[in-house]
Amino acid sequence: KVTYQDGYLMFGTWNGNGNATVTIGNDYLTKGSDVAKYNEFEYLECNKNTVSNSHFSVAEQNGNVVISLNESYLKSLQDGMYSFKAVFAKAIIPIRLYVVTHKIDFKLFFFKMERKWKCRSIIGIKYIFTHFLCRFI
Repeated sequence: KVTYQDGYLMFGTWNGNGNATVTIGNDYLTKGSDVAKYNEFEYLECNKNTVSNSHFSVAEQNGNVVISLNESYLKSLQDGMYSFKAVFAKAIIPIRLYVVTHKIDFKLFFFKMERKWKCRSIIGIKYIFTHFLCRFI
């Protein structure tokens, strides 16, 4: 099987409502190849565990394979990044999903950069990062 390692497709960022969907076949990884056919789909894996068929659907649309993760399954996931693999007879397609259901308050974001220059026979540069704060609400 062809295993793509230098890139991945995206379910996108899920923020609490609806399904998460990816289309395989007319994308930058598999376009022009014949490795991801609807009738050759085998299973979906997330973080090295097989995802139950009740948590997603697979359909064919205009010659592409469309995989949709159900909202009920997505609600069971904590915030973070998830690595999926759509396994076909001829290929394994990596797919990422980001779950972000908490709001980020960027008003509390503070960043300070201090530069110090020394000029003698050797020039030195010093960067100091003093604060980096991001609070979830």
